[in-house]
Amino acid sequence: FQCPICREFNRSIEPQIYEKYVVTGKIRLDYRHLIVIDGNVGGTESRDAANASECAAEQGWFWPYHDMIFANQTGERVGDFTIARLKAFAGSFPKIDQGKFTSCFDTQKYQNIITADIAAARQIGANGTPAFFIQGQPVVSGVPRDGFAAFEKVIEAALAAAGVK
Repeated sequence: FQCPICREFNRSIEPQIYEKYVVTGKIRLDYRHLIVIDGNVGGTESRDAANASECAAEQGWFWPYHDMIFANQTGERVGDFTIARLKAFAGSFPKIDQGKFTSCFDTQKYQNIITADIAAARQIGANGTPAFFIQGQPVVSGVPRDGFAAFEKVIEAALAAAGVK
């Protein structure tokens, strides 16, 4: 969640993919955690943000919380994702039960999921973020120069191969 390229994807390409393919039921967009920045710059902000996002997901709020995190990202290891701030983000969603969120977050309930996501990403060859796979096959890395068009091309090809129009 500290990755500036991931933030750019979230702002510029993800909404288009969501609108054209997810809303229409053509694809499912899964999000997996690959913590890179913490290892590069130290600290635990990315891991803490990942844990918080899973606690929000537990109450059905992953995507809005995910968007909140990216909307508040200003750099790497600059304090954007302190524990207090991550809890405050959850508090900005009236339907998130703050007590349940805090308990989930404080116990690091989803650390095993995050660790498994990292291991799975490494196993399939993802070493940086963002990384994109269709049915386990790498398709696009980073935010390509032609943006959404690059994703549209590979998604349309995968849909055609699957017989989806």
